[in-house]
Order: sequence, then structure tokens, then C-alpha cells
Amino acid sequence: MRVFIRAVDEKVWDVVLEGWTPPTVVDAEGKVTPKPRELWTAKEDKLSSYNASAINAIMCGVNTEHFKLIAACESAKEAWTILQTHFEGTKAVRFLKLQMLTTRFETLRMGEEESIAEFFAKIQDIRYESIDLGERIPENELVRKVLRSLPKKFAYKVIAIKENRIIDDLKLDDLMWSLRAFEMTLNV
Repeated sequence: MRVFIRAVDEKVWDVVLEGWTPPTVVDAEGKVTPKPRELWTAKEDKLSSYNASAINAIMCGVNTEHFKLIAACESAKEAWTILQTHFEGTKAVRFLKLQMLTTRFETLRMGEEESIAEFFAKIQDIRYESIDLGERIPENELVRKVLRSLPKKFAYKVIAIKENRIIDDLKLDDLMWSLRAFEMTLNV
């Protein structure tokens, strides 16, 4: 959803993050009232348009059940916050999920009978779950984790990779293909 909204316009995504409220005016008595639309500045009108685009994108991106949660929202930020809490939980719940994910990541090991493809699928699941929770695991950390988590039959390949490459510059996909090729030679 983030990518879709950002593709509409970066400023549309900014409205989701920062929020938008209809412009107001203060009369002589200090009473705050909505500013008549014909008196809006060009900037106020543009921000309103960004909010409308954002809330439209959000509402079009959810099913009927979730639409009901946000149908009355006037700001994209309000709708986003409601959906975020619905899907991810509160900050405390997200923190707990992140802690559980970290434990899963730290204890993950490739099984002797597991293929590289199966193991990488688990690594990618953890990677994308962490992104969904707002924490991106650095690529070099993922690479190092894979190299530490391989069974003994990959020991020589791990040594060769460490000796011939700068681990911090190694991409996870490149590592996966290198290990898959090695795995094929083992299975011949």
C-alpha cells in the first residue's frame, strides 16, 4: 500500500504520515470555524487534494470489511492509523511481534535435509515481516546470518566466500545463487 500511495505522489504519502485537517478561521470573538472553501489558499487546496488522493487510494486498497473501519474518516492519516492498528496492533503489540521475530531470526538454522531454496524462503519471510513491522534488517546482517546458519556440508563454500568476497558488499540474492549452484554440485 505504501508503494502504491507513494507512486501517486510523494506529497500524497506525506499527507498520510503527517496528517491533514481542513483549514479554519478564527472570528473576532475567538471562535474557530471551518474556513469557506472559496477562501482557501492554493497551498490549502493542494493539501486537501493530496489528502483526497491518499484516502481514495487507501479506501480502494481494502476489502469491504476493512472499508467499514475507515468509511467515516476524513483524513488519510486517520484511516492509515486505524488500519495499521487493526493489522499490526498497538506499539506494544508491534514491539512484541518484533521481539518474537528477532528470536526466530537469531535461532534460525538450515536443516541438513533442507534445500537452499527452502532456507532462503524462511530468511525472506523474516525479512519482509520485519519490514512490515517497521524494522528493516540490513542486507549484510542477513548475509552474515545465512553464512553462520548453514550445515557442515557448506563449510568449504562458506570459507571460499569469506576469503574471496567482501561480505558487507555481498547481496543476499547473489549469495543464494552461489549456494544453490554449490548445492547442485553436492547433489550430483
